[in-house]
Amino acid sequence: LAGGSHARATDLYEIALRHPPEDHRERAALLERGVSAASYAGRVDLAMRSTWNGIRVGMCEAGPEMTFHFGELIAHVCRTRNMGAGSIMGSGTVSNKGVRNAQGGLEWPKGYSCIAEKRAIETIQHGAPSTEFMKFGDAIRIEMLDREGTSVCGAIDQRVIGPAGRAPGSFRNP
Repeated sequence: LAGGSHARATDLYEIALRHPPEDHRERAALLERGVSAASYAGRVDLAMRSTWNGIRVGMCEAGPEMTFHFGELIAHVCRTRNMGAGSIMGSGTVSNKGVRNAQGGLEWPKGYSCIAEKRAIETIQHGAPSTEFMKFGDAIRIEMLDREGTSVCGAIDQRVIGPAGRAPGSFRNP
């Protein structure tokens, strides 16, 4: 990958999907099928659905506004460390640009997938955030969907839990 060769970095991305550790082969094959069908210039051009306590808050498109494609990301990482087959790499927050409404303000019709980003936008637009942070007991579910709306590699489905022995909502930060 020396010299930032995009072709070689993209090849490494393909290898990481095709040759994962033995116990992850089936999931990798599903991921590879879903990713291959939705590849766009080194990006995964699929929707990522985010739900918070069962309410959909985002249906963002992952590929079109991704600043660097996976080949570039892998080439950058490999400048300073080894990255072997089966490695998992995240590309950062999946987000889409705002669009102007009739009054000239910005709106995000595809929602959001990062609460901190949503709060920052609210602060810029209104002087203060209106979206709360997650609390104990809240649930978040995030999954990438193929063109037919089927989960490509399963969902991240988590619940925020408090310190042992404390009821949800009973612990407050100072």
